[in-house]
Amino acid sequence: MGFQSDLVFWDVIFSGLGTFVSDSWRRLFKKKGDNDVEFPLQLGINLVRQFLDDSRKFPVGAVQTFCSRSLVNKSKYKFSPVTISKECIDNAAERLRLFLGPEALREFGGPNWWLYRKQKLISWSMKHRKQHKKYRNNKVLFYVHGGAHFLSTVKVNAYHIQQHMDTLGIQAFAPEIRLAPQFPAPCSVHDALSSYLYLLTYTKPEDIVVMGDSSGASVALTMLCLLRDQNLPLPAGAVLESPWVDLTHSFPSITSEATKDYIPPCGFHSRASKLWPVTNLSNPSLLAETLPKSAKSLNDMSDKELYHHYKLKLTECIDQCHEILDVVKKLDDSNTRLPIDGNNVLTDILRRLPFQVQYYAPNHMLKHPLVSPVFMPNLGGLCPVMVTSGGAEIIRDEICYLAHKMANDKYDGRHTKVVYEVFDDCCHVVTALPFSTATKTSLSRTANFNAWCLRQTDPSFESSNRRLTGQLPSNLPGMLRLRVTQDNVAREMEPPEDMAGVSMPTNLIGTVQSKALRRWLEAEIPLLEANKKRIAQTHTRIAFARVHGRLHLPSEFENDCPPLSAIFANAVIH
Repeated sequence: MGFQSDLVFWDVIFSGLGTFVSDSWRRLFKKKGDNDVEFPLQLGINLVRQFLDDSRKFPVGAVQTFCSRSLVNKSKYKFSPVTISKECIDNAAERLRLFLGPEALREFGGPNWWLYRKQKLISWSMKHRKQHKKYRNNKVLFYVHGGAHFLSTVKVNAYHIQQHMDTLGIQAFAPEIRLAPQFPAPCSVHDALSSYLYLLTYTKPEDIVVMGDSSGASVALTMLCLLRDQNLPLPAGAVLESPWVDLTHSFPSITSEATKDYIPPCGFHSRASKLWPVTNLSNPSLLAETLPKSAKSLNDMSDKELYHHYKLKLTECIDQCHEILDVVKKLDDSNTRLPIDGNNVLTDILRRLPFQVQYYAPNHMLKHPLVSPVFMPNLGGLCPVMVTSGGAEIIRDEICYLAHKMANDKYDGRHTKVVYEVFDDCCHVVTALPFSTATKTSLSRTANFNAWCLRQTDPSFESSNRRLTGQLPSNLPGMLRLRVTQDNVAREMEPPEDMAGVSMPTNLIGTVQSKALRRWLEAEIPLLEANKKRIAQTHTRIAFARVHGRLHLPSEFENDCPPLSAIFANAVIH
């Protein structure tokens, strides 16, 4: 895996140089009057987009290794690992079981498999090495990093987190959550909750602000709902940056071209490996023991016969993908909706899909609220929340719907106070891209909201950042909705009924758009065809070891039915 991650590194270097040169050349000869994004921002968008496109050529494990490199500034910050206690981990597990209930636990594969981890759960404590005594405080930014549920670590997000620390002037505490596909849902939620409960053992909840970006914002929101339902202390406030909350891709903007965003319109893909791809659990065709008539059982087959069997099955699955793609193309003109639930011709298309689409969860679980929090029955009664979005990002509509649902829902008679801000012409999680004016604007506005939250219970809180006022344009009686230019000029937002994310019929939420599925299939099928041999070998090794008693799984997996990606990643063959 080290060699593969080195290849990723050099591919990123050469692609990055090419992107820098082409962007600089385009900027040099830009026509006067062209409406273009600020150069540092556009360069950052193009670099990340190029990396995500190039990452398809490598196994997911190699890309994960590359994205675990440290970007910690140790000269300026103390960066220390904190081991989360077993008591907090066990407490979080029990709380999560109660939150999900018996039926959902069965759907996720059981009550115990997600307790398995290859190393101790740690969170990273980040503090400034030098800070004036006047501004030293006990406030904590609890940060859950993003990365589409399968990429990144706290170390590689350190620069991003430290920018938020600097702007707000407090310390940070960031859990090292487990990543899919090795550890799919609900592993990351369990890790975040365990770390938050540990933080509560020595920090008052009113001294904590929670923050997350992208998939990390989704995990953070799920954690907040769990805290509310379990009558556990909520933090002083929360900021959700570009939360990715609908893994069914049902909102209109997901099918836009999104030329000013770096999220791939076709979704996330990687080259075949032991970790990926895995079959769709609702159609486990690759693992089905459909045998030639000449064989009585799997035990009667040699490894070569088994490999041949799986290769034939894989060919059938790829042919099935081609058939589904042909059907979807015919539906694409009207962008037909494909429901995940129910029994009809359109639903059958998704059931026939042989492979899992998202790293984070099997296809039949994508509508579960823990996987896609946009389906949470109630988002009221939470702490004050700021929701931010880029005006040009591909998931802007689901973020818009989430913010308004959060403000409109009522839980035990209480609404959630919401600040919803959209930054003009900005991409997904713009604060992750340094050096641009838009980044500075977003950093200052989110920090100001966090300062306001902390001052609601501690008026004496004073940030080392003198530019923060800790004040909002109103006292947040309900919802504050603003559009903000990249140079920090705010204006009122248009009425909700004029926004695609709010006006979308509720019965369409959670239905897969044929155009989105077509894009995913067109990107995935060539990868499957190019790596057919490798995929068949992986399934052969697992199946052959299983029938001959040489496949050993962690003890936590006993009596459970974990997702296939967890089995493939954590099985040991003796």
